[in-house]
Amino acid sequence: MQRVLQHVLGMVLSLGITLCMGAGSIAEGLDSSNGKIEGEFFFTQSRQCINSSAGFGGPSGLALLPIPPGGFLNRAVNADRGIVRFNEDGTGTFTFRATQINLNVEPPGIPVTVSEGVGNFTFIVNPDGTVDIEAAVTFTVVAGGGQGNTGTVTGIKLKVLIVQEKLLLRAPADQPAVETVTVTTPGGVTSTFFRVCVRSGVSGEIPSR
Repeated sequence: MQRVLQHVLGMVLSLGITLCMGAGSIAEGLDSSNGKIEGEFFFTQSRQCINSSAGFGGPSGLALLPIPPGGFLNRAVNADRGIVRFNEDGTGTFTFRATQINLNVEPPGIPVTVSEGVGNFTFIVNPDGTVDIEAAVTFTVVAGGGQGNTGTVTGIKLKVLIVQEKLLLRAPADQPAVETVTVTTPGGVTSTFFRVCVRSGVSGEIPSR
């Protein structure tokens, strides 16, 4: 496993997470059975997001819409980690802890936010060894900026690549998706914003106990 992990990380560094997802020989022998990745995996991933209070639109669906007074547009980088469970029926659940740095916060704001949460997803294993995932999460901000806030994220799309049926290489979805984030403060004030994210990282199988 260590040798496989080193090999995958080498691919990430040399090719940069814009991998051609035609898995070829890596996925040789895999079929479209969701049971191929049934089980529990740890995961770590980096995530970069453009957040907009106004949202995205235009013909591509990704053009920035005008930001009204009082709105915001920012970029944030994140480090996520957690445990994910794939079920044979094509569903799954995960828990996570995420640390975010907002690159556009000015003094005396707090640029760091730490969140914990849970998610549910559906997935499809493709014949080429890639896996398409659609997910939604609920979260609580446990430290840093916005501590005490709770919220949801919907519309998450992700692609992973199966490596030797034990390791998953996480990569951006083929088509970038607009995600919807709803946040509620401890005082009960709710707001919604939108984001487009790219994700990359690795997952490794947790042996059955």
